[in-house]
This record gives sequence, structure tokens and C-alpha cells, in this order.
Amino acid sequence: DGDMVLKVILRCCLLCCSIRGSTAFTNPKKEATNTQIPASCRLLILPGFGNDSEDYEMPNSLVSSLCARGWDRSQIHVLPVKRLDWFQVFLKGAFDIDFWRSEAPPTRPAFAWYLERVADSINSVCEDEYIVLVGHSAGGWLARAAAGFGSVGEGGYYVDTTKILGIVTLGAPNLPPPPSVMDMTRGALRITNERFPGTYHGPSTFYLTVVGSSVVGEKQVRQTPFESTTVAGFAYESYGAVCGTGNTIGDGVVPVVSAHVDGSMQLTLDGVLHSIYASQKWYGASEVLDQWHDIMLNEIGKKVGDQS
Repeated sequence: DGDMVLKVILRCCLLCCSIRGSTAFTNPKKEATNTQIPASCRLLILPGFGNDSEDYEMPNSLVSSLCARGWDRSQIHVLPVKRLDWFQVFLKGAFDIDFWRSEAPPTRPAFAWYLERVADSINSVCEDEYIVLVGHSAGGWLARAAAGFGSVGEGGYYVDTTKILGIVTLGAPNLPPPPSVMDMTRGALRITNERFPGTYHGPSTFYLTVVGSSVVGEKQVRQTPFESTTVAGFAYESYGAVCGTGNTIGDGVVPVVSAHVDGSMQLTLDGVLHSIYASQKWYGASEVLDQWHDIMLNEIGKKVGDQS
């Protein structure tokens, strides 16, 4: 009904401002790495919900930060996504009964277009090369979904996961909300975790989950309807939509408790924010990148060595 449509749109828009047994890091010391960037490796950056490919190519954004660390521009690919493309989630989902029942896997129309583009990009980039998927926000869990469903040929596309060296998620809501909370992915995230849990494609593929720990959510009591939303107030609403608890800590959009998966290398970074528009403090900023880039590069070196 109309209220349900509005709730789905509002909760999805929250992400536009866009169990262990694992290796966990919290702001590791910066250590010099002698690992060279293999010429046979490619990176595919997967934009988050509401983001455009161009967001990652802005000055001091992810692409430029990676190039400054020795990656050749030809090695870095950004999934072609326009901001308006995200309306397909609602427009195509609106005609899918499973979407409204929260029983729609990501191979259903609402998200299938994104997964197909990931598969096409991987298959076009990887001939003799290997690739690492770097997903920001929703791009993180969609990377896992594309690899998972693509590996078994569901959705009409196929992905050769032997070409995927690693999956890196940056501020991704990797875990679904509890049953008592409306799933804004309408089942897609939950089903991805049920079918391809944790580090499903390991150990041949490494998994690095990264999340900022910078904002504690706090319920905002407005004195007037025109009072602007505080950072903590926005975080409270966003965290509540993602994990069911608003007064927890995260990157301002995604709570720490939802960002890591079983078996991954888990990196929690103090002071790092979710939004790409926090240009000095988000995951792709030059001031932040080294905290996860060197870990990724070391893992790439290990995997390339294993392949040779």
C-alpha cells in the first residue's frame, strides 16, 4: 500500500548518504609495505546505493587515491552506474510480488540489473587478469551477491570466481536486519547471506570488511518540524533501519555490528565516515586509504603468488 511504498523509499534513501572467528583490526599502525602492485591485477569499484560512478573519480576520491599509491589508471575500473539507475530498484520491484513479500533474491528485477553489470564488467576485464571487487556501501553486499549467484549461473549470467582474488567492502551493510525490522532490500540481502554466507568463496578469495566507528546514534527530539537533522539523529534512524538498534556506533550510516561477516579480515576505523562527500574522512580519502589499502595489497600479493 502507499504507506509501505513510502517506508521502503525512505529507508532505502537513508543508505544514499552513501559470530566472529575472524581476523579483526582496529586502526592498525601504518606499516611500510614492500608489496608491489601486480600488473595482472585489476580493481572493480562498485558504487553504493544512490551513488554515481563519477563520485569515485572526483579529486581526492577513491580512484585518485589509488593512483597516488601506484595503481595504473588502466588497472582501475568503476562499474558504470548513473544516479537515476537506482530508481530501478523501486520501479522494477513495484511489479514483483516477491519484492513486497521480502522474499526477492537479488536475481529478481529490483537488483538484477546491478548484478548483470558486475558480471559483464568482470568478464570483460578478466582474460588473463585477476580482479578484486571493492564495494562501497550497498556495493559491498552486491559484490558478494554477484559473485555468489554468478558462480552457480543463476540470474542468466555466469561469473568465473577463480578470477576474483578478493572482495573488499567499505561501509557495507553485510548483515540483514532482525525479522522484526523491515528489510529495505526486500529479502535480497538476507537471501544472499543464507545462500552464500560469510567468506563463501574462501580461501581462494580473500574477504576484507572495513567500517568506520565515528558516530553514536542518538534519537533526536525536535523542538520544531523545521529543525535540521543532527548527525547523531540521522545515524540513529539509519542504524535502526539497518540493524534494529539506533543507539549504537558506526560510520554515520552503517553500524559496526552489520558490517563484518564470519571469517573475513575485519577492520574497524576510528573517525571514518560513510559518505563520499566527507571528502577527508571517508573510506576513499587519501588520509584514510592506507589503513585498509596495504592490507588489501598484501593479500593480493599472496593470492597472485599462489596462482603462479
